[in-house]
Amino acid sequence: MDITQFTTETLSFLWREGDTHLSDNMPKIVRTAESRLRTDLKLAETNISLDIVMTATSVALPVDLDVLVSLSFEAYGAGVYVTPNQLANTTLNSKNYYTVEGAAIVQLNGASVAEPLTIRIVYTPKPASLTTGNSDTYDLYPDLFEKAVYVEACQFLMDEERATIMDRRYTERLDATRYDQAAREFAGSPLKMSMPRADVS
Repeated sequence: MDITQFTTETLSFLWREGDTHLSDNMPKIVRTAESRLRTDLKLAETNISLDIVMTATSVALPVDLDVLVSLSFEAYGAGVYVTPNQLANTTLNSKNYYTVEGAAIVQLNGASVAEPLTIRIVYTPKPASLTTGNSDTYDLYPDLFEKAVYVEACQFLMDEERATIMDRRYTERLDATRYDQAAREFAGSPLKMSMPRADVS
């Protein structure tokens, strides 16, 4: 599934084919629905550990990075972040000082082709979103995903009656999905049997 196909199918389901105002706003509507779905299902992205070889003073951050959790230099240990405001007042006498400029990590004592540095970063990736071509969440929960979008789309159209109906259907599907999640989580757990009391004759 991609955002173009999903938009077409959603407009058809809502009987709004040709509504360019709705279709233009579908990416925002989808992102809002995805955010609600992630919150309701307590979905979280798994942190990624990545080794990068620096052959210059800066290296681009991963395009899917949302939060930089930690950074360490293979040769020098844990990185020490220096804010742009601190740069002017910091004596750069440590090889593990770094800062972030735009979408790049800058090692403040200068890696080079002759002396490359290996750094390890741990980061939280951006949440999966149909709007950026990642259909993971949709693929896992297509029915719930669609209902979440229908709620947001009806609210966008200020169709409160249909929004209320869609919200009820979303809640019903959410309850069923949570039940399925719990069943998968505890599948295979050993059964606990109640033992008879020792004082019972």
